[in-house]
Amino acid sequence: SISLRANSFSGIIPPSYVGNPALAHVDLAMNLLTGTIPDRFSANASLSTFDLSYNSLHGELPPSLTLALCASLGNLTLSSNRLTGSLDGLFPPSCSAVHIDFSDNKLTGPIPPELGDCAALVGLFLRSNNLTGQVPASIGSLGSLSLLDLSNNAINGLDWNVDEQPSLKFLSLRANALAAPPIVFYVEALFLSQTQFVCKWTANLRFLDVSANPRAFGGSSLLQALTRMMRTPPGAVASNWPFCVDAGRTSIVSMETLIMSENSIGGQLASDTLLLFPSISYLDLSSNRLEGRLPRTALTSSFNLPYGLSTLDLSDNDFVGSIPLSFAV
Repeated sequence: SISLRANSFSGIIPPSYVGNPALAHVDLAMNLLTGTIPDRFSANASLSTFDLSYNSLHGELPPSLTLALCASLGNLTLSSNRLTGSLDGLFPPSCSAVHIDFSDNKLTGPIPPELGDCAALVGLFLRSNNLTGQVPASIGSLGSLSLLDLSNNAINGLDWNVDEQPSLKFLSLRANALAAPPIVFYVEALFLSQTQFVCKWTANLRFLDVSANPRAFGGSSLLQALTRMMRTPPGAVASNWPFCVDAGRTSIVSMETLIMSENSIGGQLASDTLLLFPSISYLDLSSNRLEGRLPRTALTSSFNLPYGLSTLDLSDNDFVGSIPLSFAV
């Protein structure tokens, strides 16, 4: 193994660092390396971890990288470079990858269906590229996939049912060109900012970012905006489902972090709205159009605030009147 991470090494990558069968772990991240990735990968090598992130590498992914993915390469991190080209032909039927991170490059084209052959894949990070098209249905066959970050691309649709993938816990689709919002059930952390869509959340969701979606929420009150995102599962009685606040229930029990800033949400903050979130610790309603006085019954008594609330951001709105005393309790 060799790690030269976080130095100021410059120049090209020596080919021996790629094709040496004695090296199992190579970490050259956070340097000043330039040039292309040597096309010297081998199916006979023992390479299991390869990290070239945060350099200035360019060019396309080398064809021989497929051989390493056929062998033992489980952790491949090439993020924050200047890599170009597509992902076509990269992933073999016997792909060994567990963690793949190609974020913050200049990759183009669609996500290839062959990704579904990476049966052991747990984390896939492709954010901040120029990927297009739909997420292929084969993603749904990845029974171990837990983390999926496709944010900041030009993806226009999902050809797989997120709702039926119990392993998936983290999903980021922010800043894409989605034609329709996802329906989530097993996901615990969901990022949908800058998509102009709301999600339909259910019981497992703990972190939700739907900021910067004024076309989806603009003109709504906070309660109206929340109600639009509630979902009753098929066959469930709405009055018995804890997320249908418009059907008589009064709490959203799982939510711990909710970010709804920059949505042009208006109206007054109803006195019992914050109590919809008994488990909330972080609530961001900044940069909206909320107005009036902060409600006495919910905000001037610490008893009526959610017990675990540690951060409440109401900045850049149109509130007036006195600062609630409970903010200093």
